[in-house]
Order: sequence, then C-alpha cells, then structure tokens
Amino acid sequence: MVIKNLLRYAEKQLSNISKDERINEAFILLSYIMKKDKTYLYTHMDELVSKALEDDYKAVILLRNKLMPIAYITKRAYFMDMILHIENGVLIPRGDSEIVIEVLSKLPTHQKVLDLCCGSGALGIAYARKFNNSNVTLIDIDDTCISIASKNVKKYHLENRMTVIKSDLFSNVANKKYDLIISNPPYIASKEINELMVDVKDYEPLLALDGGDDGLFFYKQIILESRNYLLKGGHLILEIGYNQKNAVTKLLEQNKFTNISYYRDYQKNDRVLLATY
Repeated sequence: MVIKNLLRYAEKQLSNISKDERINEAFILLSYIMKKDKTYLYTHMDELVSKALEDDYKAVILLRNKLMPIAYITKRAYFMDMILHIENGVLIPRGDSEIVIEVLSKLPTHQKVLDLCCGSGALGIAYARKFNNSNVTLIDIDDTCISIASKNVKKYHLENRMTVIKSDLFSNVANKKYDLIISNPPYIASKEINELMVDVKDYEPLLALDGGDDGLFFYKQIILESRNYLLKGGHLILEIGYNQKNAVTKLLEQNKFTNISYYRDYQKNDRVLLATY
C-alpha cells in the first residue's frame, strides 16, 4: 500500500478518535513507524510501503483506536523543548505542568533541588537544563519511573548534576537541606478515578494518579516532612488539581509556610502553588 492509502486507511479506522484529530494522528503514527518526518510523508505520498511496515502501522492504529495514548505507542512525550522517553507505567507529562518551570524561571536559581514523585523526570530535568548551576535529585517509589527517569537524565547528559533515587517520598533521602522542593504528586481522589477519560484511567499508572480518599494524601505528607529538608527561605512548589487550591493552601499555612502564590494553567485552572519556608 502507498503512503496516501495507508493514511486514508488509518483515518477511517480511528473511529474512536475525534474527527478533527484523526488525520493528524495518522501522520504522527506513520512517521513513527517509518522513522520519517511529516514533510517526507507529504512529499512521498505515492511511495510504496513494505508489507512489514504496513502491518506494523495497522497494529499501532488498532492500539490507538483502543485509546492507548500515543506517548505509550511511540515511547516518547514532548515537554518544554524536550522529547522524553516514556513507557507504560510512567505518567505522561502534560503541558500544564510546564507552568511549574515558568514560575520557577522568575525566581533566582536554586542550586540544590529535590523533585519528589518525579515520574519520567520531566520537571527536574527541565529545571536542570534551564539552570546550569543547579544540582537536582529525582525521587520516585516506582522502579519503572526510576529506570525511565535515569534514561532521560542520560539522554540530556546531566549525570554530573542529577541523581536518581528510589524512595517513598523522603524515606531514603539523605539528611541534607534543599533550596527548592518540586512535586507533582498523585492528587486525584480515589472515588474520581473511574470518572477519568479512558486513555487515562485504563492506561496510565494508578500509582501516579490516586491521591487517596480526598486527593490530599501526598500533600499532607510532603508539606509536613518538607520542613525538615528545606533551607530557611527555601521554596516548595506543588502542582495541584483544579479544585485543591484552598485545601492545599490551608495545609501550607498550618505548617508555617508563607508568601503563598497561585498560578493558573493554560485552561485558566488553578494549577501551581509556590510557598516559602
């Protein structure tokens, strides 16, 4: 089958995908299978694709129509100016999380940084790349996340300024102080998990989503314990759910954090809290 016919096939098969996105996703997935960019596809529409590649393409189209996220199919996710390695079992970084880095970009450089619940390492790596004099420690409890975060650190040649540690929050963190703690913890209330979109609830790791009965389980621990790991005047920056600003603010105030600021994401939802210890 030639490229243009494969794309037409994919567009018809992607019946569970928004009509506006079908052709775009067909191109993305064919680019991935053929290891060619979109420009190549556009300019070689009559090129015959091998049977092996055609079969591979049809297989990934089937997966995508079952709503498997493209990031898990292609094993890559885009964040800031990076292309991160991603696999099943690791939360896919979202564009809204970029707000964390935008906020931190307005502050003086923090040299000693801890990224809790790091997942793919997106936030910590983005910070380390932006600030060349920073040293960042990535923390996660999950072995898959530790492996993927380590790969992404190596991809961007940051091994000399970044450390990846398996730890249940602060349990394996050395007794040292940090200028900045970053965290995008699980924050969805357990009862709301089944209400999530299929591509999230059926494919993304529950461990990275479930924030306990009220969605605040990890915030309570992180805010309480971070006081033992922050230098005086250090910052804690948290990504939050759209409806959690007041609850998390109360936790921060109860634990003697000050100068609490709020920032919204691109959809105008409260997304980030920055506080000083």
